[in-house]
Amino acid sequence: MAGRERHTKPFDRFIPFRPNLNVESSHARLMSGSTYHSKQEVNQHRSPGKKARSRLLSEATNLCEGSILPLSAPRQTSPFRCRNTYQLFPVSPDEGYSSPSVSRHRNISTKPETIMDMPGLRDDFYTNLLDWSNRNQIAVVLDDQTTYVWNTDSKDCVRIDLHVPMADFYICSICWSKRENLLAMADSEGEITLCDVIKKNTERKITPFKDSSRIGAIQWTDMGIISGNGRGKINLHDTRCKDGVTINKLVHGHHGREVCGLKPVDSTYTSYLASGGDDGTLNVWDLRMMKTTQSIKAHTACVKALSWCPWRPGMIASGGGAEDGHIKLWLAHSGEKLGEISTNSQVCGLLWSDEYRELVSAHGSATPDKNFLTVWNVQNNQFESVARLKEHRARPLHMTMSPDKTTIASAGADEAMCLWNTFPRKSNKRVWSSWDRSMLNLTRYVR
Repeated sequence: MAGRERHTKPFDRFIPFRPNLNVESSHARLMSGSTYHSKQEVNQHRSPGKKARSRLLSEATNLCEGSILPLSAPRQTSPFRCRNTYQLFPVSPDEGYSSPSVSRHRNISTKPETIMDMPGLRDDFYTNLLDWSNRNQIAVVLDDQTTYVWNTDSKDCVRIDLHVPMADFYICSICWSKRENLLAMADSEGEITLCDVIKKNTERKITPFKDSSRIGAIQWTDMGIISGNGRGKINLHDTRCKDGVTINKLVHGHHGREVCGLKPVDSTYTSYLASGGDDGTLNVWDLRMMKTTQSIKAHTACVKALSWCPWRPGMIASGGGAEDGHIKLWLAHSGEKLGEISTNSQVCGLLWSDEYRELVSAHGSATPDKNFLTVWNVQNNQFESVARLKEHRARPLHMTMSPDKTTIASAGADEAMCLWNTFPRKSNKRVWSSWDRSMLNLTRYVR
């Protein structure tokens, strides 16, 4: 054993240090038949250039120069060292070199798959005139009183007209039913019209509020239709009652100004709702208790964009208006702010992607080249821009997602609707809906 170095550090059994064990590299070195030399002997015959080249090759081929059976963790060295101007490289791989971090960016097409003209789309930030149903139908309001329903599978289009003699009448918000083929349309007179798209007739009209203030936000949940009007009030209407019977429940507490955004948790087992107002307040409601649980002064401008995180329960993203321009993450049960980023533009919409763990935001500005959609990679509550989808020439006021969670539809004040294939399916695994997880679905127990 002459000429070899003996280990001076005692070890408890000869157990390899598994994090540093490279089976392929160790097997290649054992089969090469080369004579063993210590690191000191090898480095004595190496020039600085050869050491730099060897370091680059080892990192490029993912090979290490450690022992075949490493028995302990290597000593950690800092990648930030002083530069040596006498080396062959401006920053020597041995001194100051650190391999770049692996990019998490993916290739996203910045051009939409489909662009459709939307003449007569109302340029109003306080409206919600676009929605995508579970039956793969897109509904959009044009010319203030006409709703068009486009089936993306059959490419058929249905026109629904609300004939109102009033000159200043217009539809403020629309929302699809989760289980039935019903479309709810709220108008400027404070009424909600339920329409059967297949039969092309009006089922009934609902008047949730006593005053005739416009209803700018509406959502359809398992408990009924939730609506918010221009005076900051929120109402829950039970649609399970018979015709002619009206059950309206006014939620206790309201915003100081107009309700701009409503977003319930997309789950059968929870009854929480988030609402955003023109006063910059984000409220969290428990619909079973019919009262608010948290009231957060989230932004300094209108809060229209709201979206619950699908993989982290209780976390919600909110976006502020033109005077605020921030996207913030909140814990709904405590009101704690987890993270934020300034976009310097009006945040018109927010959508989460569960499969890619990314967030999409729609931004509006008076400058034509600053109206776009941004894809964010949100890790550890930090925002990293992945891609910008630029096609709209004016504010993308409305944004919704397809039922298979792969395509985004955005409609803007430039009277155009774009379909973006931003989240293509990575696998063939089944996408479970809220009905698949429901206790009322008997097929969930079939193996």
